[in-house]
Parts: sequence; structure tokens; C-alpha cells
Amino acid sequence: MACFGRRHARTAFLLLTVSTGRGFATAGGPSAVKRLAAIVLSRHGARTPTNLSFYPVGDYPWKDILAPGALTSLGKAQMRVMGHRYQYIFEDLAHQKVEVFSSSKERARLSAEAFVEGFFDGEEAAAAAVQVKDGLLRPDSPELKKLLIEKERTPEYERKARGDFAHLMDAFRLTEIGQLRELGDVIISNKVHDLPLPFTDRADELAKEVLSAREWIMQTRYQGLDIGRLGAGRLLRWLVATLTAVPKGLIFLSGHDIDIYSLQSILAVNRNNVFIPDFADAVGLELWVSWSDSGAPELVDRV
Repeated sequence: MACFGRRHARTAFLLLTVSTGRGFATAGGPSAVKRLAAIVLSRHGARTPTNLSFYPVGDYPWKDILAPGALTSLGKAQMRVMGHRYQYIFEDLAHQKVEVFSSSKERARLSAEAFVEGFFDGEEAAAAAVQVKDGLLRPDSPELKKLLIEKERTPEYERKARGDFAHLMDAFRLTEIGQLRELGDVIISNKVHDLPLPFTDRADELAKEVLSAREWIMQTRYQGLDIGRLGAGRLLRWLVATLTAVPKGLIFLSGHDIDIYSLQSILAVNRNNVFIPDFADAVGLELWVSWSDSGAPELVDRV
């Protein structure tokens, strides 16, 4: 428990998700409080699919325009909107120190730059520089990916592949349940960009079923302390150290869904309550200070 002030100091933790696409805005702290700091961990904006094997030859929508996994113009626009909204949500912090970090992945870095553009309304002189922090944000951890592949080959996943998801595996000629997750990613990318799906037979019905299967996979895939510790252990330690040092201002982290999932895993979030981030969604941690009747400050963390 972190204690600030002479007495009656306390720390309370609450779950906070900040979703650009779903219209959520922070409700603010209790009465007689002041927000000291906030840290926001965001998934990058909309991108092109990373797996092209589900597209008929020559039908990849971004052929000769964008590479697989690249941030699209829609993704940049989403992040600018997030920047504008967060300038309003965190207006009390906007004139304090603002730091922006990103993984080295181009889509995350470009998302961070678009966020900065929106947050600072294009004022280059005031804008924060984007700093790369691959030590905190893990887009390409071979060790973590190995654990995730092993997870998708466990008996629980094998039963799903032969049971509830068997008709989908057959319909798309899939051999591993991980391919079903990748197909869901392709469907999401096409739908968010208002593009036709790369298959026609029973398209709408099959797409809904694939997305439902993907949701189950994403709820369960990152469960486990080993996965959480490897994916977000360093990030969690950094978050705690940053907020308990000299907390002030706003920190924005432009990362990936793997960072958000891993952080929830290490915090032992129940699989039924896992926050599944869309493009340009985020989780945040806010630090507030309040005063008791005796005048002693109380620390209130919103996670």
C-alpha cells in the first residue's frame, strides 16, 4: 500500500478501459480530488492483415500500396481522434509534462505520431517527441510467441478444434486453431475498412462464427502467469515505479494487443472479463490525490 501524507492515506485500484471506438470516456475521480498523473497503454490504429494466405491470388486489397501489417489512413485517423479526445479527457494534465513512447514496429510508431498530432492540434513546437521503448512494449518476443504456440496446442484447444470449431476448420481447410484466429484478424481488417470479405460462400454467417471463435481464443490465449510475466512483467514494474516516483503529467504508450493482453494476464484478470481491444483501444492507469476530513492527502489509483 502506498501512503502519502500524515495519516489516513490509502490506495484504491479500479479497472479502467478507454475505448475510442466505443465512445467511453473516463468519469473522473471522486469529489475534492486532483489528478496527478495518467498512463495510457494503447493498441495501434487499424492496419492491413498480417496473413495474406486467406486471399485469392491477386485479390489482396492493398496490393502494391501497403505491406502486410501496415498502418492504414483509417488507422492514422483513429489515432488522431484519440489524441483529440484525450486532450479533453486529460485536459488537467495537457499543460504538464507529456511523454509518448512506442515500440519500434512502424504501425505503432506511426500511431504514436498521429496521436501526438491530434493531442497537440498539429502544433509542432508544443508536441512531444515519440521515444522508442522496445524493452517495455513487446511486439516480437520469440520466447512469448513460443509459449502462445504451445498454448494453442493444449488439450483445451484441441477439443475446441475437434468440437465447437470443427465445422469452421473444415470450411476453411484449416489445420491449426491458430489459423482460425488469423482468419478472424483478416475479417476484422476487411470489415473495419468497409471491404468485401475474401470468401463468398455463406460469408456473413461464417464471418460471425469465426469472430465468435476468435473472441474465445483471445479470452483464453494469454491466460497464465508465465505468459503474463514474460509479456508484461517488465511493463508492470515500470508502470508501478513511474507512478510511485514523482508522478506528474501524462504518459502515452503506443503498443500492441499483445501488451494489453499480457498486462491483464499478469494481473490475473478472469478470462470472462478480459478486455479485447479493437484497433485504437487502450487501457489506462490514473493517479489521483484527495484529502480526508483531517486534511491529510489520500492517494487514489484508477487502473
